[in-house]
Amino acid sequence: MNTKQSESGSILIVTIFIMMILIGFGVGYLAMTSAQFKQTESSITYQTSLESAWAGLEMAKVTMVNGHDTTIQPWTPTGSVAGALGWDDELQASNTNESTLDLTATPINIGTDTSQFRLVRLINYHGTSFGVWMTDNNDGDGNLLNDSDDLVILDIPAGLMQPVITDPTVDIQHKFHSLFEAIVQYKPPLYEPHNAVVTGGSLQISGNANINGQNGNVYVNGNLTVTNNAIVEDTAYATGTVTVNSPATVGSRQPNSPTFDVPPITPSDYASFADYTLKSDGKIYDQFGVEYAGALGWAFSNGQWDYNSNDAYNYTFYIQVDDPMANKAATAISGSPNNWQVTLISNGSIKVTGTPTMTPKQPGTLMIAGGDISIKGGVSNTFNGVIATHEQIELLGTPNITGSILAEDAVDTHDVVSTGSTFDLSLSGTTNITFNGAVTTILDAGDPYIKIMGIKKIK
Repeated sequence: MNTKQSESGSILIVTIFIMMILIGFGVGYLAMTSAQFKQTESSITYQTSLESAWAGLEMAKVTMVNGHDTTIQPWTPTGSVAGALGWDDELQASNTNESTLDLTATPINIGTDTSQFRLVRLINYHGTSFGVWMTDNNDGDGNLLNDSDDLVILDIPAGLMQPVITDPTVDIQHKFHSLFEAIVQYKPPLYEPHNAVVTGGSLQISGNANINGQNGNVYVNGNLTVTNNAIVEDTAYATGTVTVNSPATVGSRQPNSPTFDVPPITPSDYASFADYTLKSDGKIYDQFGVEYAGALGWAFSNGQWDYNSNDAYNYTFYIQVDDPMANKAATAISGSPNNWQVTLISNGSIKVTGTPTMTPKQPGTLMIAGGDISIKGGVSNTFNGVIATHEQIELLGTPNITGSILAEDAVDTHDVVSTGSTFDLSLSGTTNITFNGAVTTILDAGDPYIKIMGIKKIK
């Protein structure tokens, strides 16, 4: 009996021990499963917030393109600057609203709400949210509310819906599951010419015109006619026909070519480049809108500006015509300055009758006109850079151009170049255009975009 009782006790002890081991395994397994579940849940939450943060960055890029100012815009809240370029007004608003930022409040109506910094908004998508706010980079101007280089920093927190954030600089890393910081820059795609001559309409090259150089091509949206003794040393492209009348010659012909995407020529887009603005009131103003007392080589008479000096004042000038449709008097260049480093921008027409030697003040860009451009003169005329006009252009006499010609060929509203003379290189002597490419201009070539210059994950 004692032996049997002893055996039964031993079995009980072993059974209890085995049960305790099994229970321990079970508890451990449950703990491990719970940890794995929490890790998986955390990973899903992080991935979801990460996707939300990227969505915030993409939304910010789209919004910032429309918010960027290439000309001075008013900024009215108390204590703000009188005008803003780049993202100055967004920086002002971001700073103003930083202490009251609430990403869990009623969603801001995208595109219409202006009471807060337009990039700070709540997007609630399946329980996740993100916010975006902007700070200035160290651009060397000593002013955190002045964007002087088109570079800014975006903070993009995202995660599950969180309590109100009253101070994002303190609470940001504790309130969100992920946080990115990106430095971005506004990038207008710039026009880089690859042809010596580009026109938005039909073109006739005649006389003794000579188009040459490594990129001595001509590209025409329309029909191209080359006649008399004219020479196009490289390729002649046209969306329509290419007609060459002997003894004129071209290197090769490419009729029925695809339409060339001619960039729009809008001079007012480049007014901010000007060192001085010449207005229809006969006064000259500096970059800050302050009247300048000197003449800088210019004279004003009967509503028309004329650079009649032989001295070279090396600046970028914007000639602003109040009503270019009514006042069609062209800005005249009747003087003959030598080695004149200048960029001329006018929302009207430009007419050169003197014999200047001109090189561009702004990168690659010599003239931009909202109307016509007419260049007439002798062999001493030398022009370097891109010459661009919204309507028509004519080159007469014997000017030498090292650069590229761009004529948008818009509806003819100015009469500096006669209707029907869409592009005329033949009326007087020889025009020589040499273009070897590798030119960067200030002309916009299409839709701007926001480029990510750098990005890092903070959390």
